[in-house]
Amino acid sequence: MKKNGAFYVVSPWALTWDDENYYLVAYDAAAGIIKHYRVNKMRDTEILEADRKGEESFKNFDLAAFAKKTFGMYGGVDAEVTLECRNELAGVVIDRFGHDVYGCVLMERIISEPECLYR
Repeated sequence: MKKNGAFYVVSPWALTWDDENYYLVAYDAAAGIIKHYRVNKMRDTEILEADRKGEESFKNFDLAAFAKKTFGMYGGVDAEVTLECRNELAGVVIDRFGHDVYGCVLMERIISEPECLYR
C-alpha cells in the first residue's frame, strides 16, 4: 500500500534475495519502469486476473546486474563519482563495486596514511 492508501498494481517477474530480505522485481505499467518491493513489507496482496505487463522490458533483463546496482543504493540518475579513502580500504571498495572501478594511489600526505582515489 502506498503512503496515501492506494494499492500498487504491478506485474511480477522475479524474486531475489539481498541482505537478509526477499524482493519482488516487477513491472509498474503506470510508471513504465521496473521496480522492486520488499516482500516482508507487503500486505493485503492479491492476484488479479489480468495480463502480465513488461515482457519487452524483461527480454534482456539481467537480475544480477539490477540487484548490484539497486540494493543498498538510492534511485536516481547514474553519475560518475570520485571516492577518496585510505589505501587499506581498497579491498572493501573492490568488494562492493567490483573490479571495474578505476583506482590510483595518491601521494602520501605528511600527516595521514596513503590514500586511494577511485572513479
